[in-house]
Amino acid sequence: MKKIKIIVLFLLTFLGMRLNATTYFLKSASAGAARTPSSWNTAADGSGMNLSSWRNSGTNNTYIVPLGVDGVWTGIDTLGNSGSGTQSYTFIVFGSLEIDNNDKIIFDGSANIVTFTVNGTLIIDENNGSTFETSDIDYAQFVFNSLSTFISNNRIGISASGFSNCVFEDDAEFRLYFANNVNYEFYNPSGSTSLRGLQDTVNNLTINTLTKTATLQDNILVNGTLTITATSTLSCSSRTLTLGTAATFNHSEGELTFTTGIFNINGTYTHSSGTFTMTGSASVNVGATGTLHLNTGVFNMLGRTLTVAGNITRTSGYLYFSSGLGQITFTNTVAKTLPINLFLQYPANFKLNGAGGIRLSGKSGVLKDSVGLVVFTSGNLTITTDTTCINGISGTGGRIIGNPSATIIFYGTNSFSLRFNQGTPGVSNIIKNVLIRGTSQVTLMARLRIAPNGVLDLGTGTTFTTNGNLAIVSNASGHGRIGTVLGVLTSSSGDSLQLFIPGGTRGFRLFGNPFTTALAISQFMNSSAEIDITGIGGSGNGFTNTASNNYSSYFYNTANNSWDPFTSTSQTIAVGGGAHILVRGIKGQGLTNSSYTPSAATISLAGQFRAGTLVTGLSDAGFGWNIVGNPYPSNIDIDQISSGNWSNVNAAIYGYDKVNQTYSAYTKGSPSSSVNNLSNIIEMGSSFLVETTAVGTASITFTEAIKTSASSTVGGNPIFTPKADRLNQFKINLSGAEGSEGFFQDECLLSFGNTSNSTPEFDPQSDAWDLGGEMLNVSIITPKNDYLAINEYPSIEKQTEAIPLNVWSKNNGEFSLSFTEVSPIKENTEIWLRDKYKGSIHFIQESPYKFDINDMEESYGANRFELFTVEQSTGLSKTSPKNTMRLFPNPVDGQVGEVSINIPGEGHEYVQTTIYDMSGREVYKGKKS
Repeated sequence: MKKIKIIVLFLLTFLGMRLNATTYFLKSASAGAARTPSSWNTAADGSGMNLSSWRNSGTNNTYIVPLGVDGVWTGIDTLGNSGSGTQSYTFIVFGSLEIDNNDKIIFDGSANIVTFTVNGTLIIDENNGSTFETSDIDYAQFVFNSLSTFISNNRIGISASGFSNCVFEDDAEFRLYFANNVNYEFYNPSGSTSLRGLQDTVNNLTINTLTKTATLQDNILVNGTLTITATSTLSCSSRTLTLGTAATFNHSEGELTFTTGIFNINGTYTHSSGTFTMTGSASVNVGATGTLHLNTGVFNMLGRTLTVAGNITRTSGYLYFSSGLGQITFTNTVAKTLPINLFLQYPANFKLNGAGGIRLSGKSGVLKDSVGLVVFTSGNLTITTDTTCINGISGTGGRIIGNPSATIIFYGTNSFSLRFNQGTPGVSNIIKNVLIRGTSQVTLMARLRIAPNGVLDLGTGTTFTTNGNLAIVSNASGHGRIGTVLGVLTSSSGDSLQLFIPGGTRGFRLFGNPFTTALAISQFMNSSAEIDITGIGGSGNGFTNTASNNYSSYFYNTANNSWDPFTSTSQTIAVGGGAHILVRGIKGQGLTNSSYTPSAATISLAGQFRAGTLVTGLSDAGFGWNIVGNPYPSNIDIDQISSGNWSNVNAAIYGYDKVNQTYSAYTKGSPSSSVNNLSNIIEMGSSFLVETTAVGTASITFTEAIKTSASSTVGGNPIFTPKADRLNQFKINLSGAEGSEGFFQDECLLSFGNTSNSTPEFDPQSDAWDLGGEMLNVSIITPKNDYLAINEYPSIEKQTEAIPLNVWSKNNGEFSLSFTEVSPIKENTEIWLRDKYKGSIHFIQESPYKFDINDMEESYGANRFELFTVEQSTGLSKTSPKNTMRLFPNPVDGQVGEVSINIPGEGHEYVQTTIYDMSGREVYKGKKS
């Protein structure tokens, strides 16, 4: 059908367009019968010719209700034309026209064009069943200006519930011209309709089409409330729909669609369960005063563009972008917060074109967030406590502002020039986790700090180039680390590693070198938060001056089997090596004899980090002892080093318990054991001691697979000790007050029958030497008079000889021997402690055994204590395979007085017998035939 565009705003316009048509005025005297043709006259005063028939062929008439005339349409009739050709009808209301009493104005199928201009009042009294209908016309044009009143049910405007008041049928096209503050409900239950000419502004607009579509053919600005009812569709096609600054649209039902048009949100658009679709290159703009709020449902952007100068807020709904398509461009000039978990799928491009920057926040639960390709034109991207995925970065106009609880994942195949904000070092350039995935290539262009307990992790095929801008940070809560490096890590000399040393304890610690070059010990003294290192020559050799200038740093001399002092701070810790350094607290503390409490220190070491598979060769010079540094800026698990990578090295590692100032030991493998707070977890920045075997070239091969997130106390060797997994074992703990020097303890571990080749002598695969302690020491003595910290004995039923202990202390005083982690030894078998100096015995599972050490040689050393086993028996039938028997308890019942024990000889000539009294004193020892 032919479409004719007619724009009518004033009476003269219509008159000028209808010079060849007839104009009829509603006569004042006949106003009550406005439907009657004779009520209309060619002259306003009724002096002309009356209208003879509504159905007058070949005319394009105009009908005017003059000012002051109130017409009532009574009776049912149809406006139309039975003739052929283009027909048009124009109604102009200056007065008022009421459709009443179950009456209708119907434009029937012969009419092509209907124009209805209301400069006065149009009343549709739907209470009486009146309607305003069209039938089979090309298009209808309605003009409402600021003087008009459209009354339905005696209300201004057509109400949202007045569904019967205006019925437009059969695919009509309508032009609606609204002035400000006009409310309009569009109701179309029959056919899809095009809306044209909605220009300027409308206050409240309701689209109520009941399964049909109203298509916007011109731009519209809504200043009040926009409503789309259930099953209704407003199609904006290629036009622009704008919500004014005070406008609201709660899209809870119905459908809003765009093809190539624009949706401008300057007010508040709340997307709930309504449907929003874009089928072409349409776009959405959130203005500086606008808010896009996601309440429920999915706001579907597909591969389109969302430009935001205002706000995006969220309750539970999602923004949806087709995977790898679409973009969000931020043009905001003030900082905005974006809930990053609003994405159901991710835009390909995330552009920051405004100076205000964006703060990402609010995610919890499963990962649903990405910002795609970040294009920095202006403004910063702030990462909060969430996980943010980025698949590319371009531009240099902005920076990333980090957060010590946040995670960034770089993925895809892109190259990243990563620039963290340096405005507040340690605050704006810090982040917890940086994970590089896919085949990403990341280059640091500014300082990046990995937060305590955070990790930098490189996946297979990735590349990370630091340019010397990487810092691993530590504090009291833990330390950052470089996790598994499956790609390529290119570190530079400016990279740094922090070691946090807890306060409260003065003592030596074993430090290691995780860098590719030798580490000068002067690096431990760079700042006031670090430590003093002293030595002969004082400041002349780079040390801190003290009255004595005693050495406080040592390296292990393998050839001489000795700890030798560093004689200058320019001396270095070898690559893969370690050192023994006294930590008094921060600089300035503990340099005199005055009492003090050591403060926590933070040591910052710089160098090129190591990664990949690393081999530390070991020397068999001297006694074969070597100090080995943890080679990675990460904790490692010694138990994860395979036997093939632990070449010609005894199973035990040794550390130093700085609290008790004694050596610690751990036997790797299964089963494993630990004494004095050493475990399988070796902290980054620390070192440990090992002993090579007597044959072959020795080495330890470290791989990325042994890195671990398991942690203990940062700074120096860990104090975390896992529960030992051996059975039939217990720890022997020696403790005592050492006067003004504090409280110290030492321990050793004894176990029975956990390996098939157990022996009382030292076994390099299960035992550990006792390396002594500075303040006190307890150890197990083998038959060959070796002192062990960990000793695996044969099964307990084979243990018939006493096991001597060595007990030593630097000072005299009161001490305790306690037995902890006592696992089940053997049913009916108990272990007792014998104090030969005091002549007493003590059941180990009772309270700790207290004793004194004095100047008498018998009160300490290798001859005072021993352990022996006792097998409980309730009668004479219990005998051992060797025809021996021990009676328990001792003494026997006092009422009996004596007891007779008969042991069948079974071919033996005699029985070896030892008898003790109640105090443990030996009263008889000899052979009985």
